[in-house]
Amino acid sequence: VGKPLDLYRDPNNRFVAGFIGSPAMNFVAGFTEAGGRVAAKGLSATVPLTVGLPGSGAAVTLGIRPQFLTVDLGGATHRVEMTEALGGISFLHLTAPSGEKLVIEAKGDMVVAPGTSVGIGFDPQHVLAFDAQSGARLR
Repeated sequence: VGKPLDLYRDPNNRFVAGFIGSPAMNFVAGFTEAGGRVAAKGLSATVPLTVGLPGSGAAVTLGIRPQFLTVDLGGATHRVEMTEALGGISFLHLTAPSGEKLVIEAKGDMVVAPGTSVGIGFDPQHVLAFDAQSGARLR
């Protein structure tokens, strides 16, 4: 319960994070590592998080909104399935090497042909962590 923008910016659980916002938040499976890091195959990265993570090897779900992902045309980790060019923005629908689906909001009229492989970038401060079982936000 809360103001819509508060729920959008700071959700307490995965359900709310995925329910509010369009397109929906991207979710990828991960697991904790030593030193407060989470390995996430869907992002092809290890993300440093300063949250109270469970012990090493615990399953977590990472969430990141489409506008906080960027396209790296020089990379080759994620396959473009479709581009929705909407004028001022485009939505790129990608498949990660792990099979997970991601959506990136790209500024401008970026169109990338289906089948093209691209890399992705992101700022770890915009990544949220959720308990994989309960969906509760890890803070």
